[in-house]
Amino acid sequence: MKIAKSKLDENDVCKIKLEDIVKSLEKNIMIYSDMLEEDIEVSKKIEDNNSYVYGNIVNINECLIQLLNNAYEHREKTIKVEINLNNNLEIDVIDDGLGFDKEMLINSKKLFVTSNVGRTSGKGYGIGLYYVNNYLEKISGKLELYNGEKGAIAKMLIPVEGYDD
Repeated sequence: MKIAKSKLDENDVCKIKLEDIVKSLEKNIMIYSDMLEEDIEVSKKIEDNNSYVYGNIVNINECLIQLLNNAYEHREKTIKVEINLNNNLEIDVIDDGLGFDKEMLINSKKLFVTSNVGRTSGKGYGIGLYYVNNYLEKISGKLELYNGEKGAIAKMLIPVEGYDD
């Protein structure tokens, strides 16, 4: 349903102030944290609020929730979210689980690809990362997946442009 919905005209991209998208992301992280009674550590390093992104705020938040769901399912104890501004708006969702196996790092953005952990635990259908990747590509963004010292990191990169109001 999400994949089909993402093709609808109501998901057209528009200009969003960086400040507004960051507030929305923080609000959704807080709601998610409260809903699951899960502490999520959030760090934010954004000094320039005079920029904007092109996207759809609902879809960007759905991407965040999908990455939070993955982190929640595969965490050992903790989930962290880091929001930074470099050349892009960078949103890292980090868990302290087992991380991605090699096959997942290569194929995880393909439809219906899931890890053995996902299949054997009955969790995951291989749709979420595909959805996130497709949406980010639609707005000229990118999804990067890699392993940290412990656990997995899913990074959303969303292009940022100077604000010209």
